[in-house]
Amino acid sequence: MNCDRLYFSSSVASNVTVCNSAAEAAEAAHAIVICTEWDEFKTLDYRELYNRMQKPAFLFDGRLIVDHAELQAIGFQVKAIGINLRERVLSPPFSPSNH
Repeated sequence: MNCDRLYFSSSVASNVTVCNSAAEAAEAAHAIVICTEWDEFKTLDYRELYNRMQKPAFLFDGRLIVDHAELQAIGFQVKAIGINLRERVLSPPFSPSNH
């Protein structure tokens, strides 16, 4: 990422760390959140990232682009939008009448 063009207000800047690699960003992190379908996130070395993270290590897949079974085998606690990973089925649609 080219960080030359990133600007944050002073209140935000004190809470933001810009990293040069996924491995650097994973160091001592609690979770990885995937919010894009970019190909680079499909091919990361998730075992290396897991080894750098605090445990339990969580991965939230907001775009359904990674192999959840493989990540669980590594040790990640995987959460995905729209899928119950135990049953591997889509969640029922939200209905105000049943909540």
